[in-house]
Amino acid sequence: MFLELPVQYKHIAELIQDVFVIASGEGFTVPEYQIQVSDLALINLNLPDNHYELYPDGPDQENIYHSVSDSAEVIVLRYLDHPVCDEGSDDYRFSDHSKPARHAVMIDVFSQALPGKISEQWYSHQINLAGSLISRIEVLQSPDEFKNYHLSWFLVLLMLDFPLVDALILARAAMNVSRETWPKEVHLFPKIDAIDLSSSFFIPETPFPSINQSLLNLYPVMGDSEWIKKLLELGVKTIQLRIKDEHRSDLIKQIREVVSLGQASDSQVFINDYWKIAIDENAFGIHLGQEDLLAADLKSIHAAGLRLGVSTHSYQEILTAELIKPSYIALGHIFPTSTKQMPSKPQGLVRLRLYQQFINSLSDYEKRMIPTVAIGGIDLTNLSNVAAQGVDSIAVVRAITDADDYVDAVTKIQTDFNLSKRVNHVEI
Repeated sequence: MFLELPVQYKHIAELIQDVFVIASGEGFTVPEYQIQVSDLALINLNLPDNHYELYPDGPDQENIYHSVSDSAEVIVLRYLDHPVCDEGSDDYRFSDHSKPARHAVMIDVFSQALPGKISEQWYSHQINLAGSLISRIEVLQSPDEFKNYHLSWFLVLLMLDFPLVDALILARAAMNVSRETWPKEVHLFPKIDAIDLSSSFFIPETPFPSINQSLLNLYPVMGDSEWIKKLLELGVKTIQLRIKDEHRSDLIKQIREVVSLGQASDSQVFINDYWKIAIDENAFGIHLGQEDLLAADLKSIHAAGLRLGVSTHSYQEILTAELIKPSYIALGHIFPTSTKQMPSKPQGLVRLRLYQQFINSLSDYEKRMIPTVAIGGIDLTNLSNVAAQGVDSIAVVRAITDADDYVDAVTKIQTDFNLSKRVNHVEI
């Protein structure tokens, strides 16, 4: 891992080290990296899987795709200091007129990894994550202090392998905490602007119906009704039917069967993806991935009284999911998994704990319980470590389907996870 800083930014090497100390305190492994100083106007960041070129001082023109390396991801960060409280200006409406006028910092980011121009303007408290990304907050640091500290956080987060949007979100949130603290409270973070996600994106006035959290510990995700039936007979009370083949001839029959089985056993049976059929069959609940949130008719699902679970893989996706106030939030994938093609990398235990702490903050802020489900590569060898991060339940697939004795596997998973949760609760 190699970082090349322009000579005018060599002083942030110490700030980068300070941010790594904060990350290390949270449990992240600090990668081996080298820092060199050059006369170039750009910051070169070479990572194992990415090569970034960052221009912290411009250029002002929007035609910025002139990478020194054809393989590099070009990001332009413009930190501009200007007053925002002049009445009559476009920015006047974002000012807090009860306070003295302040200067603010604007950051423009251009990236080939995200559609269009991304613009972050730091006046108020909002972030728009569609074609343009806008977050606004009043900046309390001096412009130079803000620039150096934000840039240091942004670089470290990229070096810790956070996706670009999460690096922007966390770097922005870090400006609102002390220099020794990882941002964890929801009020420190930007809010997602749902309008630009989709003009029809549904935000309910009330949360989706809650689930019985006492029945949420082991959460198997199974591919057919036979497995659902066997596990319900063992006393599993929360379960999901995930059929990958949408053209399966008995799809409706499978969903109808598991809905009936769930109702007969007073269990919480969720249907993955097929929300129209689930509504028609009066299912207990639906589970949707991030890619399904814009396509599904969330208003109809809410009106039908179905519970809703949502998959997340990042801070950005947690913030997006929470707009619709789901019944639970799934966090993953935690470890490598072969049961599903994943768009993201494994999150690991450190991020799982941070996501859980962030959702705890959301629960406090909204004054409602938001149960969590950890998913992805979880089995008997690692479930105690997963439970130690504070999650409410674990979703498993192969830990049951590939077991020599699935009955024994279910018993051991339930026993070990519940014991680990109790131990973790006592420690906390």
